[in-house]
Amino acid sequence: MIYKRLLILVLTLLTCASCSSSEKDTSFREFVVKKGHIEKSIAALGVVQSKKERAIYSKIDGIFMRLNKKLGEAVESGQVIMKISSENISEDILDLEQKYLSAKEDLLNTKNKLFQKKIELDRQTILLKSRSISKSELEKTKSEYKLLEDIQEIKNSIVQQIYIQKNIMESTLDEAIVKAPISGSISDISDRDIGEPIKKGQYLFSISNEDSLVIEAFFDEVDGQGIKSGQKAIIRGDALGVKEVSGTVVLVSPKVKDSKILSYISVSNLGLKIGTTVEVEIIIGESNNATMVPIDAVSRNSSGQNILIIKDKKEYKDMPIETGIVNIEYVEITSPNIQEGLKVYSKY
Repeated sequence: MIYKRLLILVLTLLTCASCSSSEKDTSFREFVVKKGHIEKSIAALGVVQSKKERAIYSKIDGIFMRLNKKLGEAVESGQVIMKISSENISEDILDLEQKYLSAKEDLLNTKNKLFQKKIELDRQTILLKSRSISKSELEKTKSEYKLLEDIQEIKNSIVQQIYIQKNIMESTLDEAIVKAPISGSISDISDRDIGEPIKKGQYLFSISNEDSLVIEAFFDEVDGQGIKSGQKAIIRGDALGVKEVSGTVVLVSPKVKDSKILSYISVSNLGLKIGTTVEVEIIIGESNNATMVPIDAVSRNSSGQNILIIKDKKEYKDMPIETGIVNIEYVEITSPNIQEGLKVYSKY
């Protein structure tokens, strides 16, 4: 009876041992190395801007008289946008016109006198040869002729100066009519009332061309170190609905401002107004057919990064690896000895 009980106990222990050895070790998670596409991106909010924008400033002192366009309205190049009073300029131009005509008439009279004096000088030169006049008389006529030449040169200079002044004033009169230098839409207008004085150099309005847009976005200084011109970008926003628009990084500022890196993303056919806020995601790294594992399968120690494998189907062992692109889900393994299908583990 005792022998029978011992036999049953031994069989029970052997059975339990067999069951225990066949159960999976639940203190580790199992992953499989796979091939696929991996990419790393960073995101930030950006604002739609015009790549072709012109700010217009007053070229004269005057009085604000009229604005022909409102904020957001389309304009064509050469179209009159604003009128600045130029009454004083018009009066100055009329005054210069009178001075110019008077100076030209005075110059013409001097030229006639010079012409007559030249005839007299030639005649006296002939008379001197026949001794009909004295040499002193001829010298006097020569002096008078030289004086008239000098007077003509001075008066000619006066005419030229008045003419230049008149042209400048006429150009200034043209500048009182403010025209659009480019086609686009009014993106900003300085707020002012009719009759308000305007100083030369004072800002008037801005025109932006919506056919040429960029997105201005500031990225965190650490993440933004990976941004380079030519990288792909994805644009999203409430104004776009479910649609995503592709873009390209065209400029990265070399300066860091408030721990942020400024980047410009070129887009086409965006269909959004200037000033709209959008989400910008820049792909700063990607690899096709990459060898990769979930990020939880990679550990780090003093020697570097590792994955955990089972050696000879007996014990867990750390295997050092080299890594490439890392995102929030996967790690690219660049070590050539790590092959697709390899099982790796991590502790819970």
